[in-house]
Amino acid sequence: MQLYYKFDNQQNGPGMTVYNSATATGSALNGLTYSNNSATPFSNNPCFAYTKIEENILEPKDFNVFPNPTTGKITVKGEKIIICNILGEPIYTLLLKEEFNDIDLSNFKSGVYFVKIFDNKKFYTVKLLKQ
Repeated sequence: MQLYYKFDNQQNGPGMTVYNSATATGSALNGLTYSNNSATPFSNNPCFAYTKIEENILEPKDFNVFPNPTTGKITVKGEKIIICNILGEPIYTLLLKEEFNDIDLSNFKSGVYFVKIFDNKKFYTVKLLKQ
């Protein structure tokens, strides 16, 4: 699970905002506590609290990539896709206009790719085999 957090200095309004993320184990149902061990991470003795925890992962019924494996063309359901190589490097990005979109992968080398499918604020990653 990816943990996103935000710090706001609320003493005199939002004078400081720091956005960051960290990889964490657990889920919204199995919470864990993380702490900053710095002696003085901030002055003025601020308090920290969770404001919202959300898991933005699509359910399998909300997306589709087929056929898999493929020889050249896939059909994708979603709003946006990013195709990454085996190293996780993005090599193709596309904003989708229809409910189902055909994507030509005939110029891609044979191998394993990861298709990250976005729908609204959620995403799902599918392993795709190009033959």
